[in-house]
Amino acid sequence: MSASEVTAARPGLPLAGLGRRAGWWVVRYGPAALVLAAFVLLWNWYAGVAPGEGRLLPTPAQVVTALGDDWNIIQPALLVTLGSAGRGLAYGAAVAAAFAVLAVAVPPLRRPIARQLTIVFCLPLAAIAPLLFLVLELPGPHVALAAISVVFPIYISLAQGLTARHEEWEDLRAVTGGGRGRYFCSVQIPASTRELLVAARIALPTAVLGTTLAEYFGGARGIGVLMINSLAQLNAPRAYALGIVITLVCALSFALVELVARALPWTEELTR
Repeated sequence: MSASEVTAARPGLPLAGLGRRAGWWVVRYGPAALVLAAFVLLWNWYAGVAPGEGRLLPTPAQVVTALGDDWNIIQPALLVTLGSAGRGLAYGAAVAAAFAVLAVAVPPLRRPIARQLTIVFCLPLAAIAPLLFLVLELPGPHVALAAISVVFPIYISLAQGLTARHEEWEDLRAVTGGGRGRYFCSVQIPASTRELLVAARIALPTAVLGTTLAEYFGGARGIGVLMINSLAQLNAPRAYALGIVITLVCALSFALVELVARALPWTEELTR
């Protein structure tokens, strides 16, 4: 019997497949959609009864309208912020990787390095930012704050991945007589990809937020600068629209890491 005859004999088969797929989407994304809808409804209600007549808390519709009307202003500022965040992420990742390799090469240094990076990571970024503006020229403080924000999570994940034990591969090296350097490059570095992706989920949004925070303290362009100007002009819809843009960018960066994890067979368990 051909496939068309089977379909004709069982007309409900394609519909059953569509029903199962629709049920999967409802189970997976339904709760999040309900929470988002409830949040928007609550926001819209409270914006109508809150004091200030919309000047302090605009409605969701006003925010969406401002996002569309001011996109020609928001887009250039967003590109500036993402550029600084990308540079800071690259510098911070390079510093974290150097410390991680040093910690692996010289085990007695692991605790001191982790201790010092923990102290730097725990320092309030709002206290560091003004000092950076005293010693660096723009956009140096924005890049530096993004780099400082990501060094610690990347270092911890890389150090954990690079120092993990792989008994089967270690036995193979003992049998074949492979050197430590070749084992490090062929086994330990690829095996640490999973930990690096875990760190990237934290580092990408953190770099964007660190850059935005630095822009609050000074700068000519950027999302943070535009937000400060919007608040000074009492343009609450644009300020909230900027907050939504930053939130969406951070969420998309998290989703991008998940797509990369899905593309690598040895990291697919991160997406479960």
